[in-house]
Amino acid sequence: QRLTERRGEMRNEASRSGAMCVDLRRDLESTEDLKLRLQRAHETTQCAEAERAALEERIAELEREAESRRAVAARGNIVIKSLEAERYQLIGNVQTLELEVSETESELRSTSSNLEEARSKRRQLEARIEDLKGALHLAEERCESNREAFERNER
Repeated sequence: QRLTERRGEMRNEASRSGAMCVDLRRDLESTEDLKLRLQRAHETTQCAEAERAALEERIAELEREAESRRAVAARGNIVIKSLEAERYQLIGNVQTLELEVSETESELRSTSSNLEEARSKRRQLEARIEDLKGALHLAEERCESNREAFERNER
């Protein structure tokens, strides 16, 4: 009877040992699966970090490019403002010379003895006006050209 009981105990223990082996095998398989998942997650993380670094470098590159474009735009604005100031100065010079021409014409009407001298002065002033109008025209063309270049740069 003791032998029968002992056999029963041994069968139970063998059964428990077998069940424990099955559990250990499952745990081992689960551990291997977790190791594979961990390795894949690590690889994915490395890829994501590399991609992030590449994106950060691209962002920095775009920021440098934007800063460069802002600098070009600022220089363009300075040139345009300078040319516009020059244009207004030339317009003022033309108006001043036109006023001088008008005064000269008045002097011509009132002074017959200085007629030839006044005519000479008038021709000089008209030539100067034409020169200044030419300069004004060139300044306006440069201003427009720079404005167009600036707008292209802005785009």
